[in-house]
Amino acid sequence: TALPISVQVIVLVVSMAVYGVAPIGFEFKTKQSQVMATSLAIESRGYDVEQNFWIGPSYENLIHLGAKFGPCMRRDSRVYDAIERERTAEIHDHGCCVRLDRIGCVFTSSSECSKSLFTEFVKYNVTPDIFNPDRRTSGPLCKSDPYTCSNPVSGSGSSAWKDDVSEWPDCLSFGSSSSGIAQLECEEVTGRPCCVGIQGECIMATEDECNFYEGFFHENKTLCSEVSCMESICGLTDFLHPDKPDQIYRVWISLFLHVGVIHCLVSLVVEFIIGRDIEKLAGWFKTMLIFVFSGIGGNIVSAFFTPYQPEVGPSGAIFGLFAALVMDVIQQWNILRNPVAQLMKLLVIVLLLFVLGLLPYVDNYAHVSGFLFGLLLSAAFLPSIGTKRQTKIIMICVCLPLCFALLVMFFLLFYLVELDCDGCKYFTCIPVTDTFCLDLDQNLRQRFFDERLAI
Repeated sequence: TALPISVQVIVLVVSMAVYGVAPIGFEFKTKQSQVMATSLAIESRGYDVEQNFWIGPSYENLIHLGAKFGPCMRRDSRVYDAIERERTAEIHDHGCCVRLDRIGCVFTSSSECSKSLFTEFVKYNVTPDIFNPDRRTSGPLCKSDPYTCSNPVSGSGSSAWKDDVSEWPDCLSFGSSSSGIAQLECEEVTGRPCCVGIQGECIMATEDECNFYEGFFHENKTLCSEVSCMESICGLTDFLHPDKPDQIYRVWISLFLHVGVIHCLVSLVVEFIIGRDIEKLAGWFKTMLIFVFSGIGGNIVSAFFTPYQPEVGPSGAIFGLFAALVMDVIQQWNILRNPVAQLMKLLVIVLLLFVLGLLPYVDNYAHVSGFLFGLLLSAAFLPSIGTKRQTKIIMICVCLPLCFALLVMFFLLFYLVELDCDGCKYFTCIPVTDTFCLDLDQNLRQRFFDERLAI
């Protein structure tokens, strides 16, 4: 028990030292500041930050640390459909927004460009003109043009630059005919891709603005289509394929993370008290197996039912240890003085912890499924006085394969089925206020941008 506890304490201390503490409370706090915008003017920006009453890092930082979060563990079609729509709009609808004095430009949409005064929006259209004889519809990029680039030259046929700015090569030099072309005359590209939020959102921003949003700035990229924002947001190890998240190991490492100081203290006290008792019964190795596999089982079930809720902590594993105590009472029923009272005491504690799971950041799906896995594992691993050897062998032969089958089944369900269950969130969080469980919804992308543009 001492080793997992010490690991969890060290991880919490390091995570808070590196990422700091989110605003403390139960609601959202509006963060506002004056930042250097892509227009090169100082403008107001703001967005809502979720408060963390557990006293710990923010949702975004917990995900970067290794929280259980479905879109980082598999390719989520709802998340990537939104990303693909934004990429398509960027390729076909965006153009170069150039300041009239030509000191700066940014690749963006016409609506974004129109919010800045003294700018010109340059966009290819289907009507041929002197600057677009091929009737291109994609582009142009700022500081790039296929008609005037001399290295590499856009020729004819297969050597011509495609009508897709995401596949344009970097232009190393321009010919003499580039004079008078607005997107080539600007001195500096002022906006680069910035990954923000937790669902792969990408905006064009200055480094100052991106830092304000606590995003990930890609200073060497030109388009959002060139970056994998989910990979940046998830952190840890790179995906094997940029657009195919594969961090399934989060079901394991999230067991050693905590959402904050209070969460850590509660978990460690409970873990120490009941873990010590289970170790006396079964030894440290079997206790570790019950703890780890109850936690993994709880996390994968949780990821299936609530994939968009970041979740950390050993809650499923702790419920697995409680299940072991319950199983011990059941197995020793005939020799205990008052087994009913002992069983009721354990169930009351389990019920109280279940109620705690209705708060944000804590997951009742992990609690219930961790308890189920704990029952199966403890039935196989715990010694049972008075039970015949043959009966024990049958229990082992039934419970361990069943536990393994459930694990495999939920792993397959998680990867093959994207559950669309709006009511599932109420099992793990009761919305006592309008914003209490807002982060369990899948509207974070729109809420983030609405708040950003409204200020």
